[in-house]
Amino acid sequence: PKRDVQIDILKTHREKRAEVESLFTTEEVLDIQQKVDEIFSSDDLHRYIIDLCEGVRNLAGGAHTVSVRASIAILRAAKALALIEGEEYAQPDHVQKIFMNVMSHRVLCDDGSDLHTVIQAVLEKIPVP
Repeated sequence: PKRDVQIDILKTHREKRAEVESLFTTEEVLDIQQKVDEIFSSDDLHRYIIDLCEGVRNLAGGAHTVSVRASIAILRAAKALALIEGEEYAQPDHVQKIFMNVMSHRVLCDDGSDLHTVIQAVLEKIPVP
């Protein structure tokens, strides 16, 4: 955004916000996080996540494009989706469902390529375990 728009954005964050009713208590959020942590993920799934991230790194143009934190975010999101779907373990289809959303704000392609096209190509190229 232009400079004056950025300043306006910053101003909105200094102002007191209206009270919003919480959907969950702190204890409920911590309980959900614990349940997500308890969802099993196999070494094969871990390798699949790493392969997908490496694929994005290669197509997007460099090692700086996807950090290990992205891999962790993908794993956590896949496990959360597994929990939501009532599963006891995360599977490749959970990864595939969340991969685009988790990656789309983390990567800029060096050559200006469309990120969604790059991510979709990686999803199609990397073999599913």
